[in-house]
Amino acid sequence: MSLSTRPGGHECSLQQLEPRVLLSSVAVVGFDSSMFGALTAFLIEADVNDTTGAVTGDPRFADVTGLGPPANPFWDTFTDSANGGFAASYLAPFTSFDNEWGARFDDSKGYTAGWYTGYDDGSPTTDFGFSMLVERPDDATINDIQGAWVYSFFQFDGLSLTGRNYTGAFTVGGSSFAIVATSIAGAPPVITSQAIIANDAEGEYETNNGLHMFLSADKSLMLIMDARSGDGRQSIGVAFRADVDATFTSVAGDYRTTAVTDALAVQQGFDPLDESLLRLRDDGTFAILDLTDYDAGTITITDSGDYAIAGGVITLDSPGVGTASFTMTDSGRVLLPTRLDVAPITSPVDMFGLATRIPGTGPVDSSILDVALPQLAPDGTPQVFERRLDGSWVKVDLLAVTGNNVIDPAKVTQIESFTDRISGRLLAAVVADGQLWVFTRSGAGIWSSRNLSDQLNAQLISSNLTLVQDLGPDLDSKTDDRTTIAAIDAFGDLVFFDQTGSTDGFGDPTFRYTNISDDVLGPGGFATPFFPGPIVSYTLPWNGRAIAGLSASGDIWSIWTTPALGGHWRVSNLSQITGAPPLAGGLTPYIQPWGGTNLAALNIAGEVVVTWWTPGLGGTWFTNNLTTLFTGPTFAAGSTTSWVFSWGGSNIGGLSDSGEVVFFWWAPYQVPNVWRVAQITEPLPPSLPRPVGALHSFVTDDDQANVFGTGAGNELIRLSWEPGDSVWSIENISSLAI
Repeated sequence: MSLSTRPGGHECSLQQLEPRVLLSSVAVVGFDSSMFGALTAFLIEADVNDTTGAVTGDPRFADVTGLGPPANPFWDTFTDSANGGFAASYLAPFTSFDNEWGARFDDSKGYTAGWYTGYDDGSPTTDFGFSMLVERPDDATINDIQGAWVYSFFQFDGLSLTGRNYTGAFTVGGSSFAIVATSIAGAPPVITSQAIIANDAEGEYETNNGLHMFLSADKSLMLIMDARSGDGRQSIGVAFRADVDATFTSVAGDYRTTAVTDALAVQQGFDPLDESLLRLRDDGTFAILDLTDYDAGTITITDSGDYAIAGGVITLDSPGVGTASFTMTDSGRVLLPTRLDVAPITSPVDMFGLATRIPGTGPVDSSILDVALPQLAPDGTPQVFERRLDGSWVKVDLLAVTGNNVIDPAKVTQIESFTDRISGRLLAAVVADGQLWVFTRSGAGIWSSRNLSDQLNAQLISSNLTLVQDLGPDLDSKTDDRTTIAAIDAFGDLVFFDQTGSTDGFGDPTFRYTNISDDVLGPGGFATPFFPGPIVSYTLPWNGRAIAGLSASGDIWSIWTTPALGGHWRVSNLSQITGAPPLAGGLTPYIQPWGGTNLAALNIAGEVVVTWWTPGLGGTWFTNNLTTLFTGPTFAAGSTTSWVFSWGGSNIGGLSDSGEVVFFWWAPYQVPNVWRVAQITEPLPPSLPRPVGALHSFVTDDDQANVFGTGAGNELIRLSWEPGDSVWSIENISSLAI
């Protein structure tokens, strides 16, 4: 859509995840011009196979007295694509349009209604089609549609290739409803009444005047078809209830948009169909993007400007072009195009179509994983992979999306990502040429970048960076959690870029810079240990926090604090306290719910050694070699990771000598009380990629375990398991993402 005129248990087995369509009963309402040489309305009551995507269901076209007999089906399968799209394949002798676009409609993935549209090259004004689709409920009653609805219709005569757009309202009371129709802008309303003569549990309602209405699975929207063509009119439409309380924040996101052009606009050079990506930002600005380019990973803005909201109506204002209006439905998932007033149209016209919101393009809490997976491309370009609510993966080149041409990818040495609980935004911390950059994803899904080192006048830092979680005053809530970006600067000092707890004028979190070595440790009589390798961090349930690392001699040093210390930090040599042997690398901490503190690392032989402490032991720490105690594997240097479930199940993972992912695991209260070993990737076919270097892991709030790493071809590989799974799953995210 453009506002400008456009002429013409830990099991050892895994399963590989592949894209699939998971739908059930579907209602389709649309029109086609290529089959009969004129616009002809049809509906399909279809079923979609939840494994193969196969579509079954015969189309029925409008006829003189009502729906005609079943015709030959033309769709074969539906296949989901990234960015909320889907594609259809056709049964012979039917063929696809030369140009096609779609928006998903599966309720379980966050979609209320979708659409599918296309046209042929060389004849975009004569050979085209348009469909709207909803997944249907299984428990609908007539009570679900009682009350007031707003509707939008596209009406045509079945003899030509254009039609008119109409809007109006109706109210359902019992089994009858009154329709107030506004035929043409400014004309007196036409009031009629109809009776519902049939309805079913899948949300179909039929009236005595030949209307067929199909309720969406979330019961917020209805597709409508006027099946009687004997009066010289055919119509398709959509009915909805408006979200009168919509705000900039609630509507912010990306919408796959299609619009059917009114005959008056077609006469002025507009195409019969239009498709685009509408991006609404939470600051009151919008952009219209080319949908084909968007799906290909390129951002091409065709229009932009400001928008206003009043009573659920969103009005886009493109300077020098005109305005377009949409109404937000009360599901928050769909916008309905309603009004167009742009040159060279002599007077405003009603619009018809759908704008389907892509789940996960709004606030961060709509993301499945609640975090973006970070990775450096082979040339050093920082990138993240976002998981949308519809299950799709999107790769984000942070330099490209922010227009950052200051950072030289060859000088990028580290990237970490986290969720800011105060602002609800995703952040990525990037070290480039000794400076710390922070990339922030706004509530509307828009990324921005800032040089935090430059803003805070900080010293140059090494790539030795870790994220420290501060639980805030309320230990039982995450809403006041803060993240500190800790690093070692060029002089070996420990420095903090920690959140202030407030946000700036753009809603992004603000930070302050502190040299902990100079301002805290030194005055307290503590010297900062020298860390030649990576540093790690951990947070205890009572908000005790620590940064740990290995010295050149292999000792574990911890720089730590507790709330009782009132902002002071201390330094301890844990190896000296425990008598732990020298360690070679791979330090990874894991904290158990009761405060058990564990630091796992590898010795020179690659054996897993854990230095641990638990409340009740006073100041006594212990060290155990899990590899020798439980006849376990050795791990490759630098590959270790660890994670803990909410119930205390503890895991230490790494790569074996043969390059397979394996981990030690322990569960509280198990008998006997020992660590066990699970082979994870060894059973997989050799053709599937494996991580070859460092592994990273995290557990979601609902105990989904995620382990990811980079393959030999720089693929981002993800292993995942959640309660109830009998197997671990593996995904090549790089091949799935766009």
